[in-house]
Amino acid sequence: MEIKRIAYEACFNLGNYENEKIRVEATWDGSGNFEEVVEMLRQRCMAAAQPDANKSWDERHKLQREITQLEKRLKELQANWETVSSFLKAQGIKPDVAEFPQLTNLLPAAPESEVIEPELDDIDF
Repeated sequence: MEIKRIAYEACFNLGNYENEKIRVEATWDGSGNFEEVVEMLRQRCMAAAQPDANKSWDERHKLQREITQLEKRLKELQANWETVSSFLKAQGIKPDVAEFPQLTNLLPAAPESEVIEPELDDIDF
């Protein structure tokens, strides 16, 4: 058997169910070490993908940390609002103080009635 073409292909996870597939090919004349040619193709493939893949993962983790910090801060502010509003109501200073504002850009939690627990009998094994 004579090998004329060598290809290396890799699939890189970019997060959020996105992938990037990179394929590199080379014509091989039979000279040189086969394993070295495959390794060279692997290195070229990785060099083409890694900067973008690492950048995407770093950005994703940065945004996740930021979201976590913002959610924590929102809970703190909500607790402060509850404390101040209950004080104002109890002292009669502002008995009609508004409740903590509902932020419309956040997704609401699913009501308990909409959460469906699968039965084990319904799952094909």
